[in-house]
Amino acid sequence: MVEAGAGNLQPGFGTVQYGSSAGKTTDYRVYSNYRSQSQLPGINGADGGDGWNVLRGGFRADSTVSAKDTLTFEGDVYTGRENQFSKVLPSLGSGIQSVERSMDLSGGFIQGIWNHEFSARSTSILEISYDRNHHGNQVNERESVLNLDFQHEYKWKQRQDLLGGMSLYNSGLTTNGALAVSFNPPETTVRLFGAFVQDEIAVAPDRLYVTIGTRLEHNYYTGWGLMPSLRAAWKLSKGGTLWAAISRALNTPDLNETTMRLNFTGFYGADGTLFIPALVGNPNSGGEASVDYEAGYRSTVAKNLSLDLAAYYDHYSHLDTTEPSTPFFENQPSPPHIVLPVMTENLMAGEAHGIEAFANWKLAGRLTVSPGYAFERIHMHLDPSSQDTDSIEEVEGGSPVNSAQLRSHLVLARGVAWDLNAYFVGRIKDPVVPSYTRLDTGITWQAGEKLSFSAFGQNLLNDERLEYVDTVRRSTAPTLVKRGAYAKVQWIF
Repeated sequence: MVEAGAGNLQPGFGTVQYGSSAGKTTDYRVYSNYRSQSQLPGINGADGGDGWNVLRGGFRADSTVSAKDTLTFEGDVYTGRENQFSKVLPSLGSGIQSVERSMDLSGGFIQGIWNHEFSARSTSILEISYDRNHHGNQVNERESVLNLDFQHEYKWKQRQDLLGGMSLYNSGLTTNGALAVSFNPPETTVRLFGAFVQDEIAVAPDRLYVTIGTRLEHNYYTGWGLMPSLRAAWKLSKGGTLWAAISRALNTPDLNETTMRLNFTGFYGADGTLFIPALVGNPNSGGEASVDYEAGYRSTVAKNLSLDLAAYYDHYSHLDTTEPSTPFFENQPSPPHIVLPVMTENLMAGEAHGIEAFANWKLAGRLTVSPGYAFERIHMHLDPSSQDTDSIEEVEGGSPVNSAQLRSHLVLARGVAWDLNAYFVGRIKDPVVPSYTRLDTGITWQAGEKLSFSAFGQNLLNDERLEYVDTVRRSTAPTLVKRGAYAKVQWIF
């Protein structure tokens, strides 16, 4: 396969892939692709300085070792460059400045998967992968990740499907801190171990199914945690399915919360003392938790119409807040100064509730229309001891209340297909991002069995619009999404 294309926001992209067989038991493919993105405009009229390009190459091989064993090996390597406006601190006594950076990217992964069938009722899967990545940002991150997953499935009699397994995740991160951003310690190894078991029970075969399961997890920061779940599905006589679920989820603290140091700025007091307001990582940061209740209905209402409805209520506890801590003195880096720290604590709780509705309607065999709608409300409250003044507004106002979409696919004559998609996203209150409607369209011509041409337009209603503002690190400058168009050709031979 050869694919190539270009557009006003994508100066060039392409993929070359070759696949074949090695003997009677192995299939393989090798590929290389290139992607590039032009810089977007900044909100102040200047260039956003966020262009990037990545060149990637990889392979995959699937082998049938025996009647009961298959092996898969895959991997890739990549290199590229990313531009970004970052917040930097030239010296402790100065203010934050925005500087355009050009960062090198490189890395790769390799993965092996072994599928073994003990019998028609018993199978297992073992996956082992290793990733290594370098991101030449302000702290020059280098990360190595080893991941192991094993699961075993056993079908017991006619009514129970038992599934169990375990996983091991080991991440080693090395950084070189800058004055504005650093990690303490600069080298960290994070390990996560998990084991799970679940049982899908056919209470009434082909009618009522109940799934009971739990995951036990141990992480580097908060120790052991249990995540149970209970799900049920009831197939109605007219083809619809009612389902419901309750589950508990835990969010493991990350290095940004536990070890990152972010110096905001520096200023001198009346007596000449230098003060540095800073976000200081809290190694005792706890894990966020939620209990989630979900229910829904899905059905093929008619031969050409399907419907999916869902509602949910999530209760959150121990959510992150930013709290002032005790000031402390530092000699290094010079000059000597007093740090005015804020730290991540877990002093917020709340709930979210919402509904989602989607449909797929096929008309006259040529036109498919897929509407969708989502509604969500978030309510948060602080522990009486909290002094956080921003987190409630950021969480409650950080997601749109309403969003909707309408996608259509029309099959025309002579191998031509036309896609027209509209999306509406409601206003975000904190930080303020106005609501917007996005319109995308594309035409594809299948010129033959192996050759196709396509042209696409994106964000056609607005030349420029704001979509996202970084409020977590505040380390990157916001940019505007721009109207774009591109064309591509694909040849398979």
